[in-house]
Amino acid sequence: MNKQAQIKEPTQEQIKELREWCGFKYEEIDLEDGGDLVTRLTDPDGAVSLTEPDIDLNNLFLYAVPKAKEGLGIMKVDFIDHTEDGLGWTCYLGIGALDETIIDYGNGDTPALALFWALYSVLKEDKDVRDKG
Repeated sequence: MNKQAQIKEPTQEQIKELREWCGFKYEEIDLEDGGDLVTRLTDPDGAVSLTEPDIDLNNLFLYAVPKAKEGLGIMKVDFIDHTEDGLGWTCYLGIGALDETIIDYGNGDTPALALFWALYSVLKEDKDVRDKG
């Protein structure tokens, strides 16, 4: 994945893909007979909403980071602030001492975007492994 391109906002499809990896369920429902369809989102705990949660550190640490720890053994999340250089943030994911076992990283304008891209990169690698196996 081109890490330089990650500083951009994720697409709705990328957000949906990460949420589904975390255990969210999407369902199109008709609130009124013959009306417009709306998306109902059920989180991993069973809570139902018609609005999607924000991509922020709170939600990423609540749902995505535990999934990465459980499924991939990620033990460390670390951020580096490059905003003074105009480069945004970098988030590193690792399984031990940060300088020895970095699994992946992501870049973003905010810490939340950097974490999103690091997790999304890990998700894509995990999916590629599962698809091959």
